[in-house]
Formats: sequence, structure tokens, C-alpha cells
Amino acid sequence: MKQYVEELRRNNPKITEIMTNLIHEEIEEGEDKYRGQSIFNIVENIKLLRNTK
Repeated sequence: MKQYVEELRRNNPKITEIMTNLIHEEIEEGEDKYRGQSIFNIVENIKLLRNTK
């Protein structure tokens, strides 16, 4: 995933900043919770959780 984010940095630095924060704050701290899921599903689930708070 980190390699994907680095490749994304070339074309879209703002999205890269968001993804980097997401990876650090959500995914790395709950690594087992997200193992095996696609990044799209992870982002969608996190958006849903944040919208319900």
C-alpha cells in the first residue's frame, strides 16, 4: 500500500496526504482489523464510521 501511495504522490499530492494520514491513523494502528481488505473498502468503511459520529 505504501508503494501505491508513493506512486500516487507524483500525480496527486493532496490525495497522497489524505492517504498517508489514513494509513497512519487508521490502518497501521488497527492492522489486523484491515488485513486482506482492499483500500477502497477500508476508505468507504472509515467514511461511513466518521459520518455516523
